[in-house]
Amino acid sequence: MKTFRLITSLILTLLLFSCSNSSKAISFYLEAVKAFESQDLDRALDFTDQSLKKNFNFRQAKILKAKIQFYKKDFEAAEKSFRELYKKNKSDFDLSIWYIKTLIMNQKYESALLLLNNLEKISSQDYRIFYWKAVCYRYLGDFENYFISITKSENYIYDAAYIYLDLSSLYADLGLKEKSENYLNKYNTLKKDK
Repeated sequence: MKTFRLITSLILTLLLFSCSNSSKAISFYLEAVKAFESQDLDRALDFTDQSLKKNFNFRQAKILKAKIQFYKKDFEAAEKSFRELYKKNKSDFDLSIWYIKTLIMNQKYESALLLLNNLEKISSQDYRIFYWKAVCYRYLGDFENYFISITKSENYIYDAAYIYLDLSSLYADLGLKEKSENYLNKYNTLKKDK
């Protein structure tokens, strides 16, 4: 019976310690997000590191840390961080785009193009794929593919403009005039050249 109580007590202590660390990790992460949003990257990085000390597997904190490294122009560290995250979840589209951006900043255009081609198989109508392909082709001096990719990117952006028109209509129906006008302006901005 004493052994059972001892084991139960030990398990409860570990659980409480684990929960405590998780809540502290979240707390530090939220402070990091605030600092990141106010563009205090050094402070954001400090809070992110503290969050990861409390919970090393905190995925969102790892993503934020990689983004901070990117914006601090530490592209090698950002590439390493995004690569580790990408290997664990290759289906995360936004994470893949961030990883590709770091490859491009490190002038690894062929590697970026390989990943972009894989992403195109998953989501062939996302303008970001073609925009980043265009960037790679431009740096590689392949102006034919640059032109094709940048044109596709532009077309997908124009097609997406109808989302703004729908949102404008929705907010107008809800009586939210300011939001409706905001989305209508976005629509008009994208469509005025076509």
